[in-house]
This record gives sequence, structure tokens and C-alpha cells, in this order.
Amino acid sequence: MSIRPLDMQVMIPKTPEVGHQQHLEMQKQTMEQQQFQMNMQKQEIQQKQQVPKANQSEKAVIYEQEQRSKNRHSSQQKKKKGQKEERKFEKGIQGHIDIRI
Repeated sequence: MSIRPLDMQVMIPKTPEVGHQQHLEMQKQTMEQQQFQMNMQKQEIQQKQQVPKANQSEKAVIYEQEQRSKNRHSSQQKKKKGQKEERKFEKGIQGHIDIRI
């Protein structure tokens, strides 16, 4: 395929424009790679600063531990209350008398 003189006159002024477009296409790939890398770094920083979420099994263990501590606490209070009542009964300070005839 031969190039005619008229076509050559049109192509020569467009050469810098075509070169510029090729340069932009090459730069586009590197820019996309850099942006991807920056986004990954941001995500990594956010993940380091964020508190990790607990798994369902961990939540269940924590819930069970809380329930056990509440049960222990309530049973200790009942024991203390029972001991106080025993002391009152032993001392005879209790003001309630049951009499059956």
C-alpha cells in the first residue's frame, strides 16, 4: 500500500498528536496500577485501626461467661441473705411467731 503525497501532507501534522495519545495510553496503565496500590494501602491501614469483629462462637462463649458470673453473683447474694436470716433466728430477734392450735 503506497502513501500518496496528499495523504502524507495530512499525516505529518498528526504525528505528534498520535504520539501523545500513545504516551497517554502507556501512562494510563501505570496510573491505574498506582491507584490500585494506594487503595490497597488505605484498606490495610483501616483494617489495622479497626477492631476485629467477634465470631458467633466467641459471642456465645462471652454470653455464657456473663451468665455464669451473674448466676454466681446472685447465688452469693442468696447465701448471704440466708446467713443473715439464720443469725436473726439464732439471736431470737425475728419478730414473727407461728402458733397452731
